[in-house]
Amino acid sequence: MVCRTFSGRKLENVKVLAQKLSRNPGVVAILGIADACQIVLARSKDLQGNCGDAIKKVAAQLGGKGGGRPELAHAGGFPSDCLDTWMKALAQYFQL
Repeated sequence: MVCRTFSGRKLENVKVLAQKLSRNPGVVAILGIADACQIVLARSKDLQGNCGDAIKKVAAQLGGKGGGRPELAHAGGFPSDCLDTWMKALAQYFQL
């Protein structure tokens, strides 16, 4: 599991990084953009779980919005002080 927070990065750049990381087997990438209050979530094809569903589930609990596909999703619109809580909740969803 790769959990990392960035500042000053664009969402598209972080998505590309998440996709590159998840090309490796057994990888879940949870990448946050602190100054934009956004998260990108990606998983390897060999892993169970749905990134889009995980984002929607956490958004229902913590606020914000987002969605995506089973292997890649992103979220935003939540308060900046919730970024760590979001990342921990997504990590728990994909606990291996």
